[in-house]
Amino acid sequence: MLLYEFIHLTHNFQNLIDYLDEKKVIRTKTQCPLCGNNIMYDYNESSLMHCGKHYYKRTGKKRRQRKTCNFKVSVMHLSWFAKAHIDITTFSYFLMINSPRLQLLRVECNMSLQTAIDWTNFCRELMTQWIYSNNVQIGGPNKIVEIDEVKIGRRKCHKGRIITGQWVFGGIERESKKIFIVPVEDRKSETLIPIIRRYIKPGSILLENVFEMTEVSLATKVQNQLQTSEGREALRANLGPLGQKYVEAVLRGAQDKEIGIDHVYGVYLHKDGLMFCNKRFDVDDAGNIIIDGVRYAGTPGLYELIFKRMPDDALYTEYDMHKYKSMLLMTSSHKQKHHSQGRLLSNRGYKYKYIIATLMLVTPKKQSKKSGKGLPYAMTLYDNTIDYVHWDDPNELVDRLRLLDVSHRACNNAHDNEMLSITEELRETVLL
Repeated sequence: MLLYEFIHLTHNFQNLIDYLDEKKVIRTKTQCPLCGNNIMYDYNESSLMHCGKHYYKRTGKKRRQRKTCNFKVSVMHLSWFAKAHIDITTFSYFLMINSPRLQLLRVECNMSLQTAIDWTNFCRELMTQWIYSNNVQIGGPNKIVEIDEVKIGRRKCHKGRIITGQWVFGGIERESKKIFIVPVEDRKSETLIPIIRRYIKPGSILLENVFEMTEVSLATKVQNQLQTSEGREALRANLGPLGQKYVEAVLRGAQDKEIGIDHVYGVYLHKDGLMFCNKRFDVDDAGNIIIDGVRYAGTPGLYELIFKRMPDDALYTEYDMHKYKSMLLMTSSHKQKHHSQGRLLSNRGYKYKYIIATLMLVTPKKQSKKSGKGLPYAMTLYDNTIDYVHWDDPNELVDRLRLLDVSHRACNNAHDNEMLSITEELRETVLL
């Protein structure tokens, strides 16, 4: 059965159950172990088979009482779906969908594996020809060109050392979306600068983070500019409203703790400039955020989530939350020692409890009730007969008191309270 046929089948729950029963994955009929009645599944949402057979039970010599068998059992009982926490339709999709790419193409398109490989290579060759034919000179005076580099390679089974790959350098003009892509040997400045001069027109505004620059970082520039009034005015002109509001706040954070800047999960000032986790953090004049070469469209909500200890929920949206989550996952800013395999860097702060824990689907810890074998002995109640002594003869109390006194002399102090209670009881009866 192909995937589209199976999807069509799952539109009708009864047909899906009948199909699984036919394949002997589940059972839709069984025999009641209490009364022996044959029961069948009626396709209810609870997935239960219910026996409602009526019978009479003799309660006296001539009396009979009508009884109803109330045996219930799930159609998933003793099947592979037993104790599953997702519905059977979703589980069926999971079983039917194969691994992606070639295997999926081979099965869904009903072709051989070699045919799927050949046509995949045909598509790649066509894309390569299109890229080479559209490599044109882009940019121009006051036009923004974004450039970046990437290494294309693979690891065996996605594990172990990185296999040698191919560096690719490219650029895109922001307005016209014209591009160029060129394979390069490395990403050194000596290799990339001639390509930039060849494919990018003079006067273009470059947005890049492809090789180490000799210029000082943005944070160093900002820190120096804030020392003078002229520098502050220039800062406001270069950064834009969002940049000047939050970047200035970070630089003043050491003197102004009430401003609410987050230095744990957010941006902080380092000798190398502004840092987000252990990654370089920059902003451009358009308010875009650049973290380790990855550019994000700057919005008030995203700035609020990155910079503030208690972000204003009226400013950020679900889209901003999604972008902030991708930043955390990319930089491991929410992990201890900023390691991708490390534990969550949790605390009692507002940002962790209501934002980071929510994004990472962390279940808050609940105070569990004290129970089980680990309960301290002093907190455990033992309903022993020794705890309750019922007497109707004072001699019983005297005998009990003598026994406890011998135990007390043997350095057993566990019965002191009982000895005091017996003594008090004997005094009330005026026997002592």
